[in-house]
Amino acid sequence: MVYSRDHPEIKHVGLFGAVHQRALAQRGGYDDVLFTAPDGTISEIATSNIGFISESGQLVWPAADMLSGITMCLINQDRDEDVLSHTITVTDLAGYVGAVATNAATGVRTIAAVDDTAWSEHPLVAELRAHYESIPPEKI
Repeated sequence: MVYSRDHPEIKHVGLFGAVHQRALAQRGGYDDVLFTAPDGTISEIATSNIGFISESGQLVWPAADMLSGITMCLINQDRDEDVLSHTITVTDLAGYVGAVATNAATGVRTIAAVDDTAWSEHPLVAELRAHYESIPPEKI
């Protein structure tokens, strides 16, 4: 779906547009909506970040205007490897071996497919989930 949230880099309560786009996608038989630029560059899901798993087993985040969510940031801080970010388009998806969604409310979950590109659960997803769940909560 060609769509971008208003000021995607800022966490704000103005989610009507994003949630509306998700509802339209769900009415069309999809679980969620993937936001892209007019050139096909992927940014995020309605209320989650999306990452892709390269053939070498590395997590790659889209290099696009998006909100760097809390779960995404915690995973990036906790992992002992470089954070990779590349421009990823819809046509690039077949070159990845898996995909993952991250969100503070749902944690880390596997993405089974985007349109006609389908993936099985990659072992990295379980590793990311375990890393995220092992991060000690912060007292506030």
